[in-house]
Amino acid sequence: MCIDAGARVRPDLATDPDDIAHMVSLRARARALAESAKLVGDDAVAGVAADIAAHVHWSWGFFRVPE
Repeated sequence: MCIDAGARVRPDLATDPDDIAHMVSLRARARALAESAKLVGDDAVAGVAADIAAHVHWSWGFFRVPE
């Protein structure tokens, strides 16, 4: 996974879905990794991936838009 270090658009203010596509993708990939790691019993990976997904969701402003 790679986080784009460029300027971020607030998700609720994005006028073009492409403006936040990398953010949406990263959050989805981290959530999926957390779920799959839970299924195989890898609690460490599941915890880190869940933390990354939560960081993207809360600090990047996705809490402002519906899922």
